[in-house]
Amino acid sequence: FQHVSAPDGDWETIGTSEATELSIKGVPCTEYRYGVKVSIDGVQSDIVEAEAAVMTPIDNSVPYVASNLISEPSTDSIELSWDHAKCITSYRIKICKDGSAEEECPGETIEIEDPSTHNLTRTIENLSPCSGYSMQIFATTDTDELAAETTTFETSAPAPTAPENLNVGLNAGTNKIDISFEPVACATGYKVYKTIGDSEEEVLDETTDLSISFDSPEPCVQFSYGVSALVNGEEGPKTELLGDKVPPKNGEGPKLIIDDKFNSTVIFILETPDFNQKCEIEEYHMKYRNLGHMDEQERTVAASDLLEGKIVLDDFPGAADNGMFIEGRIKYLGFESWSPFVSTKNPVRYQITIEYTNIKETNITELFMCRWLMTH
Repeated sequence: FQHVSAPDGDWETIGTSEATELSIKGVPCTEYRYGVKVSIDGVQSDIVEAEAAVMTPIDNSVPYVASNLISEPSTDSIELSWDHAKCITSYRIKICKDGSAEEECPGETIEIEDPSTHNLTRTIENLSPCSGYSMQIFATTDTDELAAETTTFETSAPAPTAPENLNVGLNAGTNKIDISFEPVACATGYKVYKTIGDSEEEVLDETTDLSISFDSPEPCVQFSYGVSALVNGEEGPKTELLGDKVPPKNGEGPKLIIDDKFNSTVIFILETPDFNQKCEIEEYHMKYRNLGHMDEQERTVAASDLLEGKIVLDDFPGAADNGMFIEGRIKYLGFESWSPFVSTKNPVRYQITIEYTNIKETNITELFMCRWLMTH
């Protein structure tokens, strides 16, 4: 009979023999107690127990395997539990992240102070989430450190969080909206959300990139973008929506259209360029003059003061003359910059052309014929 040398060990039958000896193979590195019953004429005696326990030797020709090893990895650690064998005086745990150098492998050495220890537990911390690792538990006896079997595990992924340091801006050089953000641990992808103008929020794209660009909306349209992370199919919280309003284009000025002119009044329109049709006008700035009648004047008119969308200058002497000259520009609501100036055709220039003919034998030596030519 034998039982493990432990307080709760129970006797178990291991064999019978007609001789006074018996050879058996026990679990390596385990302390057993042995006993014998004598059977005479079918009657068995009580168990006679040996005085000393026997330690079975450990096989150092094969890698050591921790008995009843239980490993429970989390996002940044692993909890280990295994049965201690009494012939082992210490253990060395070695954990290596896949692809890391040998010196980067964390570990721990466990010295056995109480020989009666039956079970060991340890937690190895500071591991990276959603990463693969290899692990070895080396055992040392009174004489040698044994080779260890290698096992593998993978830490789990944490719950997804919103990406940090979101940047959203209009790239004036490319006329695109550039978006960038910091990576989220274990993210398998990202969802990009947008709102354009008064439209509802919608998913614009799914990507694995941390820096992306999209075509810009039309000038003076509000844009907003946000990003969420995907971890193993689970979507995390979204960032706040960041954005701005696309500035007006200033490639050319507005169109100046004369509607009417009479006496001292000019009525005209400064028409928004086609590419800025979604832009609201805040105010208009005009410069005007009339050759021979009035020096240059300036006036600023708020968009709310227009008369049916038309600008009226009623202090313009000789407004109907060809010498009238107007130039104007517009300021878009919400922006500090002005459009380029646009003007009427150049004011009329007056010039005199003199034609003459020599007439012989007359009282008039020269005849001057003058005419005024008006050119635009």
